[in-house]
Amino acid sequence: MSNALRQSYVTIDEYLAGEELATVRHEYVDGYIHAMAGASERHNRITTNLVMALGPLWRAQGCRGMTSDMKVRVDNVVYYPDLMVVCDPNDTDPLVKTSPCLIVEVMSPSTMLTDRREKWLFYQRIAALQAYLLVSQDERKIETHRRVPGGWEQHFFYHGSIALECPKGDLHFDDVYADL
Repeated sequence: MSNALRQSYVTIDEYLAGEELATVRHEYVDGYIHAMAGASERHNRITTNLVMALGPLWRAQGCRGMTSDMKVRVDNVVYYPDLMVVCDPNDTDPLVKTSPCLIVEVMSPSTMLTDRREKWLFYQRIAALQAYLLVSQDERKIETHRRVPGGWEQHFFYHGSIALECPKGDLHFDDVYADL
């Protein structure tokens, strides 16, 4: 006899209503909810460094930056990215964003495959998205996916700076990993 927990299909509206009251965050993938684990200190420090490095850029350009308590919706999927930047003035829902121009995930060993495969498959459907950054927390490495005419380009960075289109400016590699 199996002790596996059976989960019923949940509509996206039921999920969003439940998430407003939840004490634990959940991601939603096509009718099924998944509880999110907490993050390490290193993960949080990298996210803080990203906010400090990118904040002046998005503020100067009239954009808004949001960290892991803000949801992004893509079709019938809802995630909580570690960081996203929204420049679309019409993306006004206070709980869920749909048009970020930049999404950043800080990868841990437990999230790496989901960030690289599942989330990337959905994120690239966002018309406004210009770049998706995957920041390693265990080594000094940033993987970028940038929108180019006809598709996406992938690059790996180990030093230097990363030119961003949205928000427009450079993300300096040493700022991301400062004090670590």
